[in-house]
Amino acid sequence: MVVLSGIERNVATYGYRLFKFELRDGFGRSPVNLSECAGEHYADIAIHLLQLLKSTQIGRPTLRNSPAPEEENEISGDEVDNVSGQKAFQVISATRVQRAIFGEVFAGLFSEYEVALGVPGRTEDRELGEHAPSKRFRFALVLPEDAVVGVLVVEVIGRVCPVDLLVRWLAYCSQQLALGAESDDEGYDEPSTSRPKAIKWWKPVAQPMMDNDRLQEIIKQGKFGSIELIKHEVQTDRTRRKTKFKLKAPSIDEGVAQEVAAAIKGWFTERLSSENEESRKLSTDKDGAKVLAAIFGESVQNLDFDDGWVQVEDEAGRKTNISPSRMSEIFTYPLSDGKKVDDATFYDQARVTFGCLATAAKIDVDWPTLGKTV
Repeated sequence: MVVLSGIERNVATYGYRLFKFELRDGFGRSPVNLSECAGEHYADIAIHLLQLLKSTQIGRPTLRNSPAPEEENEISGDEVDNVSGQKAFQVISATRVQRAIFGEVFAGLFSEYEVALGVPGRTEDRELGEHAPSKRFRFALVLPEDAVVGVLVVEVIGRVCPVDLLVRWLAYCSQQLALGAESDDEGYDEPSTSRPKAIKWWKPVAQPMMDNDRLQEIIKQGKFGSIELIKHEVQTDRTRRKTKFKLKAPSIDEGVAQEVAAAIKGWFTERLSSENEESRKLSTDKDGAKVLAAIFGESVQNLDFDDGWVQVEDEAGRKTNISPSRMSEIFTYPLSDGKKVDDATFYDQARVTFGCLATAAKIDVDWPTLGKTV
């Protein structure tokens, strides 16, 4: 951290995460062969969808007739009356190379900052109420010729990785096309009951690629900084949660560290062995909080915490909070501090990391070089 005239400035860290990439036929649960998307390969569909997303998208869109309860309160792409606190997303570029797509997106947050201060005498200050300061993130989607699993790599800046926005907007855009969506700002009509049921839309699913060697190295280092447990209360509108109280253990002794390591290994093994990312049997953060609270005895366990995490520190000194839903943050592969590496280095390093994980993940793709003839 750098301090300039009393102002703390955090140096940006850059890295990437790898994900298994699968496809569903709408809300179906079974993986679809990526070469059998109603007569097309998904690479052909994805490049088209990405081109359609080259304008600012707001929020995390709701998929029509979604069966998941947690999706009921999500903002849809056309609800833009109040953008404060909403995420912004925009595809900058997308290049197709064989069965791979290399691209860049902007991702940011409205109202995260109030004003952009200009250089005196050169540029004016600018209020940012309806502007979302955004960062540029690179990605690579590499798909097999004829199989159900590919690989998705998304850049990480600090702790931000817009993978969820990327896959969600791909699904939303695909669904809009399948339902005969209008292209204006008024959204689209409900699908007609007479509309043929054969119309297809495709829902991408991105699961973090688990790296057992990296996990073991983190546990071996034993750099567990703290445990934090939180109890929330639901606000009167029942759509927001407020922290009721929290408990923080600022340090972890050797005995507790062994129990913490066992908990993290359990979360890792659970996800590694799960064949369905939508399985309701996977531990939630509330389950994880109960496990961590139990380490400190019955008096803490009985406080009924509903969220919690373990802070770990990697070899570069980066601190990450880990819980059942935050496991992917362990597997952020660092690239640089303070300055982005060039595109060639980014994609080459991601390809090397994937090569180390591909066999265990059972993914077989031909990763082309960016710029190679399609």
